[in-house]
Amino acid sequence: MKWVIFTILGVILIILIIKIRQRGKKRRPEHLSGGDYDERGYDESAFDEDGYEDRRDRGGRRPPPPPPPRDLSNLSITETLRGDQVEVVGAGDDYDDLQFTVDRINRYESGSDEWFEISGKYRSRRVFVEYYEDDRLQVAANTDPTTYSLGDLGITEDDLIRMDEEQRRSNGFSWNGHEWSYMTSHEIGYFRDSRGQGEGYYSWQFECDDGQQFLWMEKWEGEPFEALLGKRIHPDDVKVYRA
Repeated sequence: MKWVIFTILGVILIILIIKIRQRGKKRRPEHLSGGDYDERGYDESAFDEDGYEDRRDRGGRRPPPPPPPRDLSNLSITETLRGDQVEVVGAGDDYDDLQFTVDRINRYESGSDEWFEISGKYRSRRVFVEYYEDDRLQVAANTDPTTYSLGDLGITEDDLIRMDEEQRRSNGFSWNGHEWSYMTSHEIGYFRDSRGQGEGYYSWQFECDDGQQFLWMEKWEGEPFEALLGKRIHPDDVKVYRA
């Protein structure tokens, strides 16, 4: 009689163990099809041969690889951020390299054109480097704080009005031992630090016969005419270092 009781208890114990093991297994989700589930309930097809999860989508495609890390040792002027260190080869005083920390990035626009100006302090004075990008990158620097009046240049407001109306490259004037040829004149929108509503002014641009210097004549509302000198910079001569 005792052996019957022990037999029944043994059978009950085996049944309980089987049920406990079944509860511990992960069931295959109802909405999935395919896949080889192991004894733990994991889909083995979701892992690669090294045991790492295979992140393919349902079409069997792997996601694109992450982009390579940015090469911060070869930045273009067009990628300049505030706080970057900028070096312009041979553009400083006595042909030293011009070096400054960028604390402003101003934006300009005229019609559909847009260009930028980075600025900072060099030897206690403010300097500016402009860049414009269309089919090629063009760069110019203004490192001379001196401004010039119409009288300094030997021209008049009427001369500027005439050149603006005629829009001819043959126009210009002589000054400082060079010929300065008319290039363009138009209204420009200026946005300091690339923010806000901006403000407008009128500008005339002239190119020197040496092929390297520019002169910008500006007229802001309520202010006298004022000219600034700039020089052409080869884009490869501008080095940008991320701080």
